Amino acid sequence: MDLKYWSTTPANNATYDPDINWQEGQAPSTVNGSARQMMAAIRSKWEDAQWFNYGSTVYPIVYVAATQFRITGADATSIFEVGRRVRAVGTLTGTIYGTITTSVFSTNTTVTVIWDSGSLNSETLNISISIISNTNNSIPYLNKKGSDVASASTIDLNAVNGELIDVTGTTAITAITLNAGQSRIVRFTGILTLTNGSSLILPTGANITTAAGDFAIFAGYASGVVRCVGYLKANGQALAASGSFTDLSASGKFSTPSVGTVTIATDTLTITSSTFVVEGEGSVSDNLATINGGVNGMTIDFSILNASHVITIKHGTGNIICEGQKDLRVANTDWQIRGKYRSSDSKWLIWVVNNKTYGDLVDIQTASSSTNLQFLNLNSAYRVYEFEFINILPSVNAVMLTAQYSTDNGATWLNSSYKQRKNWANTTDADGSYTDKTSGLTIAGRDGDVNAGVGNNSARGGVRGKLFLYDPSNTSNYKGAHWYAHYYISTSYNYYARSDGIGTYEGSTSAINAIQFLFKTVNSDTTNGNIASGTILLYGKR
Repeated sequence: MDLKYWSTTPANNATYDPDINWQEGQAPSTVNGSARQMMAAIRSKWEDAQWFNYGSTVYPIVYVAATQFRITGADATSIFEVGRRVRAVGTLTGTIYGTITTSVFSTNTTVTVIWDSGSLNSETLNISISIISNTNNSIPYLNKKGSDVASASTIDLNAVNGELIDVTGTTAITAITLNAGQSRIVRFTGILTLTNGSSLILPTGANITTAAGDFAIFAGYASGVVRCVGYLKANGQALAASGSFTDLSASGKFSTPSVGTVTIATDTLTITSSTFVVEGEGSVSDNLATINGGVNGMTIDFSILNASHVITIKHGTGNIICEGQKDLRVANTDWQIRGKYRSSDSKWLIWVVNNKTYGDLVDIQTASSSTNLQFLNLNSAYRVYEFEFINILPSVNAVMLTAQYSTDNGATWLNSSYKQRKNWANTTDADGSYTDKTSGLTIAGRDGDVNAGVGNNSARGGVRGKLFLYDPSNTSNYKGAHWYAHYYISTSYNYYARSDGIGTYEGSTSAINAIQFLFKTVNSDTTNGNIASGTILLYGKR
């Protein structure tokens, strides 16, 4: 007979199975037959090992409907659980298979099943369940959606019981834990960076910036190595364009592949790709004050859809800083607008790429009683960096605006070995020429002359001008710069001055990757006061 007649209580198995007799004092002639019957029952069970029938003694089964049966007088919801596979056998029913959709106990346990095909008939039924439970089973995962995983430097996909996973958050991912031979389908809910490397190998061999709704397929390849074997962008574009690229002229509009249109909603734009066309809400002129999404250093390019639907990009209203420190009115479909995200203050820097002589807007720093203004991460992407000073006002009188370099991205600042030559003049004196301090480049003010220092008269404005830093990543020669500036002299005098100069740092030929601007005392090397206000724009030229 079948194992369904056996009991988990030993004493009940004396005559529990009608074909087996294990009673005390049984006749010797029954021993062989009982042993043989047990062997047959065990063998029969193993031939159908993936299904188990608890038996009518433990769980009496009664037909209810074509998709329902009942276990009489017992709470069997933990056994007949939602999601578990079921087999039903009956003379009229035949052999059918299905999945439990509901299991409810109230005096009896009523089980509802969605059958792969066929249905139950009103008759005596043999109901078996899969030996694999739907929850806490012994199989690593069974093609189901797992719990969400928060983005982190390393995410563990082994720990998720499911094949389809949502990765949330915007933290960059540099490594994934996934056993060799296993795979996961991942959907990204936000914008983050997948970092290509020896442990996380991406299709293009380069970093990938995700967008909300992008999918990736990751496969464990070897110990500590995971490969992205497929990447599907939400906007339908290819991960990497085919064909060759041509340098673009700054005088015309970029030629880009077909891109989608993003519509402003309540002065807000949510980005889903790096290149797109903008339309106003309701297909009319509109304001753009906030851009949702972005990771540090990410760039976007966009134009407007219709020249008659003017888009006004609002400076400072939301999280946008416009190049000219004022609203940018876009009424020309040929204008290519570029944005760069800065995570330090969650701002988007916005500028017009074409139809102008400036390079790329790399950074904007605005002072507010600041000790200095620092620009980090200068690199070989640009041959020339151009710094534009807009009313850099000191908090005290008689100081010099000074520039200093760094070779370790601002960890330390170089304060010796500078050489410079500068011309200086004011509205009452003739031109002068002299060599200034070696602790930094003196952009405005004159060492040794308190009366020629920069004044802090806000009505007269601060330092205005530009500095050009040439090829800072070159390691073959000293790093040269030239500058020009004009400013109001200390308040004991009533005139303006101008200065222009050239200078180099000759301490080494190491790459310069950061620069800071600060005010110093005229007759000493000490920092004096803060930068009360003002803005410096940084452009990069290729």
